[in-house]
Amino acid sequence: MNSLEEIYNKTPKFSDFSSHYMERLYMLSHTIPTESLNRSIELILKTARSNGVIYCLGNGGSSSTAEHFANDISMCPENSLYNLKAISLTSNIALYSAIANDHGFENVFAIQLQKFLRPQDLVVAFSASGNSSNIINAFEYAKELGCPSLGICGFDGGALKDLSDVCIHISSEQGEYGPVEDLHLILNHMIGNYLKLFLRNEIPQDQHYLC
Repeated sequence: MNSLEEIYNKTPKFSDFSSHYMERLYMLSHTIPTESLNRSIELILKTARSNGVIYCLGNGGSSSTAEHFANDISMCPENSLYNLKAISLTSNIALYSAIANDHGFENVFAIQLQKFLRPQDLVVAFSASGNSSNIINAFEYAKELGCPSLGICGFDGGALKDLSDVCIHISSEQGEYGPVEDLHLILNHMIGNYLKLFLRNEIPQDQHYLC
């Protein structure tokens, strides 16, 4: 039984549940490591300076977060020092389903990366459990290629936590999908809005305002 189930069993009225849910979100938000957040910005900017592409991955609800992240990153100012380019590998459903049908669901991301990924690119995954086989296979391929990776996960971090070059880990109980995925979307907006402001002001790369 995770904390959400405990909250419901103690206070089944929605007014009570919603209040405790928000408190749980607030508490989990304080488990997010600041150092990892800073390193994620540095990694994204390094990718942009290298004219790299950010490839975004996720399953289920996290697939929509991956698409949202790719959208927000790609919408950063075009007339800035660096051109951010992001693509979600969940968006081309024809290719996605063809790979799943012919080569197995565990390969839907890795095979796409084999076609497109370069060492100067960046792979970003959103995963509550950190154990999805298709994401792990994609990150292992990125590591073989020498391409950096950013994992954004929850629960105990799963295999993704150790496999990522940079990991933003929301330490939560197993099965707390709602709060973890809520915070992943908040991270998406936090990172996206910061980058828009940073790039709009065209701060030279030898200046650091990330701490």
